[in-house]
Amino acid sequence: MTSDLSGGGLSFAAQAPLNPGTRISAALSLPGREQPIPLIAEVLCSEQSYVMGTAASERRIEVEVRFVSIAPGDQDDIKRYIIAGLQAPPQP
Repeated sequence: MTSDLSGGGLSFAAQAPLNPGTRISAALSLPGREQPIPLIAEVLCSEQSYVMGTAASERRIEVEVRFVSIAPGDQDDIKRYIIAGLQAPPQP
């Protein structure tokens, strides 16, 4: 699950840190799109973070990556998805 998404990369929670420069293959699913978007991304950084819950804080590793191989049309779909979310009316 991603916690941040842009046309050039994303961040996600991981079980363990990944070294900067590591390349990973992934498939990104977007709502309303039948097929996941295949991509290759490069790790920029991994940082430990905490999520405060009602019972206790939860430790996780936040990994930030940049896309290094993605089809231009797929990247455009990501950008359209982001723009549509920004233009949507606020949720009550």
